[in-house]
Amino acid sequence: MNRLLGVVLGCLWALPALAGDRLIARVHPAWSPYARGPAVGAEALVEEARGLLAEDPARVAAVLGGAPVPAGPAARVVQGLRADALYRVGGDQLRQAQRGYRDLAAARPGPEEAAWLAFMEGTIHQGLGFVAEAETAYQAAAAGPPGPWSAALTFNRGVLALESGRHAEAQGRFAGWLAAYPAEPGRALVLALLGECEAGLGNRPAALQRFTESRALQPAAVLVRPAAAHALAGAWRQEGRVAEAAELLEALADARPGTPEGAQARLEVGVAWEAAREPGRTARAYARLLDEGAPSAEADEARLRLALLGVTHGATLQLTEPFPAYRVLYRPKPTLEEFAGGRDPLAAQRALRGLSGLARAEGDAPGALALLTRAFRTFPESPESGRAYEEFMGLLEGYLAERLGAGAPGDVIAVYETFRGSIGWAATRDTGAAALRAAEAYEALGAPRLARRVYEDLAARGTRQVTPEELDARTIRARAGEGDPGALRRWASRPEADWKARRSLARSLARGGAGTEARAQYQEAVRAAPGAAEALTVLTEAGALGAGQATEGDLLGGLEARRQLWSELPAGAERDAWGAHGRVVEGRLRIASGDWAGAARAYGSAAGLEAADAYLLALAEARGGRPAVARELLAAVAAAGDATFSPLAALHLEVAALRVQAGRP
Repeated sequence: MNRLLGVVLGCLWALPALAGDRLIARVHPAWSPYARGPAVGAEALVEEARGLLAEDPARVAAVLGGAPVPAGPAARVVQGLRADALYRVGGDQLRQAQRGYRDLAAARPGPEEAAWLAFMEGTIHQGLGFVAEAETAYQAAAAGPPGPWSAALTFNRGVLALESGRHAEAQGRFAGWLAAYPAEPGRALVLALLGECEAGLGNRPAALQRFTESRALQPAAVLVRPAAAHALAGAWRQEGRVAEAAELLEALADARPGTPEGAQARLEVGVAWEAAREPGRTARAYARLLDEGAPSAEADEARLRLALLGVTHGATLQLTEPFPAYRVLYRPKPTLEEFAGGRDPLAAQRALRGLSGLARAEGDAPGALALLTRAFRTFPESPESGRAYEEFMGLLEGYLAERLGAGAPGDVIAVYETFRGSIGWAATRDTGAAALRAAEAYEALGAPRLARRVYEDLAARGTRQVTPEELDARTIRARAGEGDPGALRRWASRPEADWKARRSLARSLARGGAGTEARAQYQEAVRAAPGAAEALTVLTEAGALGAGQATEGDLLGGLEARRQLWSELPAGAERDAWGAHGRVVEGRLRIASGDWAGAARAYGSAAGLEAADAYLLALAEARGGRPAVARELLAAVAAAGDATFSPLAALHLEVAALRVQAGRP
């Protein structure tokens, strides 16, 4: 038992008092200063304890704790052996071992013994998770003379630094260990930990090199510390070696079945395949984890991820493995609704985003927007809120643009007004695209005042969607739509204004009594009109307002221009409608100018005429010397039931009958 067996690195000492394993390099009991040298007065007891210390430390502790020991040097050896035994028993005995080592340290031991006691104090603190206390004790051990524990001391200090996130310090200690102890066992593990340090420092090539060296010596060494395995898997994923990363994580999960570490590794397999856009392999990993009965935290995450995967791929994936958990993939809505109503805000937000995706797939964009609004407004402090808000704004802007392009401005306004309070949730977000679509929809619906308010608000907040000059032009256009004379004039003078702007300005001028200027603007509108139908519209309006020409004669002269435009219209319903309208306009104008015969020719027949124009045609026929035709027309108007012209027609017929009776036809 006096032979030194070396540092046993790569073994995880599971202390019963701890919640989980800790990576600690153990020194063989034979290296203890109390397991060597004479023990005068207690030789037999000490020799038996030394022989059993490695195999049965609990028995050693019990025997030494109850045996009478002579005073003197033997008492110190027995006390040290008992502390060593309690340390190796672990669990509840660690505190007793710690007290034993402290009692020995208080008795002014020699330098080598003091260094050993400091090292053991450090390992106990490290095993219990007291990092600062362990580092203080290790510093004291390192200040003493080197001993058989020096390799373990260097290793443990490296582990402490690594677990505390001090990767540069840990890197130096592990590199020093490799240089100082080339013949010690555990080299594969130290190389794996060194690879983890390099990965933590962002040195991926160096990390992969160290991991490769470790696996060449012992492939399973990288699995001793889960963080090292995850670091190697992460480096492989960055290199595009997803299959190797997944295989390593599967091995880690297989090595730790039923533990949170094993479940986390299995979960990361799915995450790796998900990032690689392999939905089938992703689904298999999550389903396998769930069907294995993973711990609740990992199971919840896997269920949520599997449901979210079902939102995007459930309709297309054809998976045949007998995993009952696939029901979550193919019916994600119940699972997502469960998480959306849960207490975990991040999970709830992710679930709401998934439900929003289902709503979009069903064509319910407003419903999807409502779910996203709930996601970022219910949990405003969550980092997931920003993603939900950006998704909301992207969907909103796309929907508004699509509905406006489809000629449905009412849909645009309905959605915009519903979610108006949520659009500005992030003060730094440019919401100009949505506001512009809403303003355009207001204009399309004939509500320029509401459009102007949106434009003015947008100008006050600022946007990169349009230039300030264009926004000013839109505001002028909206004001012009409200009938503001100044805005009408400004808008009609702008190069982007169309014939409608000229027409609106002319209409405003005509109604305001500025006939000369109105006629000029109507003429400009006719010249700018893109086609005959538009030009006819302008001319007809000008005539109706008396703004196109000054007298009935001028108006009649303008009919030639209308006839020319009418002849340019293609055959069809529009041409027929304009033809009927044209004969009515000409008939009325000729009657107004006293040309009754011309009016009768313009009207042609009563077919399609309203009661007013049929009555005027009857008068024209009577004045033109065709009383019989006039009577027929008047009789038809009288029978039409028109409130105004039917009584007039009946009166004319009665007067005509009286004139006949009086001999004055």
